[in-house]
Formats: sequence, C-alpha cells, structure tokens
Amino acid sequence: MNALEYNRFGPWVVEISEEDPVPPLFLPYVKTEESPLFSMKIPRREERRNLRPGMNLYDYVISLYQTELQILARTDDTVQQKHALYSDILGLSNYENLLDGRLFFYLVDQTYEIPYNTVSSKLLQKFITLIRNKYISSSGKQPPEYSGDFSDAQHGTVSYYFKNLLPLFLKEEAGLQLGAVQGEVQMGEKEPHLLKKLLYKASDKRLLESMHLTNGKEIVIISRGKLWGYRWQAQYGKEICYLPLEKTEGFECRNLESEKTVTACTIALPGSTHTFLFMNENPDLSFYKSSL
Repeated sequence: MNALEYNRFGPWVVEISEEDPVPPLFLPYVKTEESPLFSMKIPRREERRNLRPGMNLYDYVISLYQTELQILARTDDTVQQKHALYSDILGLSNYENLLDGRLFFYLVDQTYEIPYNTVSSKLLQKFITLIRNKYISSSGKQPPEYSGDFSDAQHGTVSYYFKNLLPLFLKEEAGLQLGAVQGEVQMGEKEPHLLKKLLYKASDKRLLESMHLTNGKEIVIISRGKLWGYRWQAQYGKEICYLPLEKTEGFECRNLESEKTVTACTIALPGSTHTFLFMNENPDLSFYKSSL
C-alpha cells in the first residue's frame, strides 16, 4: 500500500481515477479488456488512528461496465467477486440514517448490502442514477396524474422533511410523478378496542410515513426505512427503494391480522419481496391498482 493512498484516506467513498487508483489488493480482479463507465472504492469502517500504511484500507470496489456490474469485496486479505448482468438486477434500495448509509442490490440469486458513510451521498446518487439507466429496458407507460392532497386527514401527517424532500426529488428525477402518500398515523387513535388503544398510547405506536412515485417504468418508494415507530425511537432515517415494473412477479394487498385498520401491500420480485403499509381508508391505495 503506497503512502499516497494512506495520506488521502478518509471515511468517504472515492471515485476511482488516476489520482485515486484501484487499491493493490483488488487490482488482479479488475477487468483489463474494458474500461469501466464508473468505478468507486468504499473504505473499511475503521477509525484512521487504528490504520497504518501497508494495511488494506478499502472493503469494496464496485464498477459499472457496458453490460454488467462487478462487485469486488474484501475478506481479510482475499477478494470475492460478483459479476451481474444488468438484466439480473431486480432493484435497488438506498438507506441513510445520520452517517450510516446502506446500498442494497437485489439480484436474481442474492441481495448485496454495501455499507457506506453518508458524507458520500452525492457520489452514491450518481452511481444509482447510472445503474438505473442500465437495468431498465422498457419505455414504460404514462403514469397517472396525482389528485390527492397532503392536507387530507385520510393521508395522516406528512412531515415537513418529506414535504420539502418531494419537490427536490422530483426536480432531480425527470419523469417521476407522485402517485400515493401515506402519512404518519398514531395507531391509538384508530384502534376501536380500549385495552389495545391504551397500549398503543403508552408505546406511541405509529404507522410511519411513505411516498410512492412512478415514471411508468419504476415504482420509487420513499420511506423511513421501517414500517412502525415507537416512543423510544427517534426517526432520522430515509430509504429510497427503486423497483422496475418489468421485473415484478406479483402484487398483493391484504388486511393485517394484528392491525385491522391497516392494509399491507407487497411487491414480489424473483428472490425478494417489498412490503409497505396504508391505512384502509387511504384513497391512494387505488394508485397501485392502476400501476401494477
């Protein structure tokens, strides 16, 4: 390991270039017959004071080529590699909670979880945009116009954070339109049984907010990264899940046994499922009937 890489090392993800080359451990596994469209290296999660020149400083090298994605993962002093055609990528999910970031690849045979520091969010978003342009082949259909209203009580409470996030997201994502909204709902207010109502009030159980968008080719779900919240949990997380419509195998909505006022909707992909929740009376449930 040369001193230059050690001197430039930090907690951030780095786009590979002449100035920031492929780490030596990964070099024998990098394709030489083709230059990548984009390549990045993800550092190990270790405080700099515990690192020394000569150590392996990076856990992953991820590269996009013309027809495939390559993931190189370090385990001690060895490297495991995964090649996936874009047609084998079934979706992506990007979760951020303060400095903790996690990028998920949903492949035909497995799900890859790549941890990263959220100081690198912009670089990760560039990577996500590039790969989404590669793995969706269909032209899609015209998405329906959204006719709902954030202020509608049936949608629950939408946070200022999500309300402000939406126009920024739509500005960056040409073609996406809002299709459905589920705001945060205090479950104690909706529970008809007194004992359960008191329990929910004590625990402050809440159905967490989510926004659902489409461009006719993908369903994009912006959520808190979890379905429920409780009194002892502060909600700082944000997850954006990208699911290509052409890759979906099925869609199902059902009433929850434990929560009679809540409907669980599940999108099935080969090898993974993605569930989100709506209140039964939320009129935006009809969005999925017209989209899937």
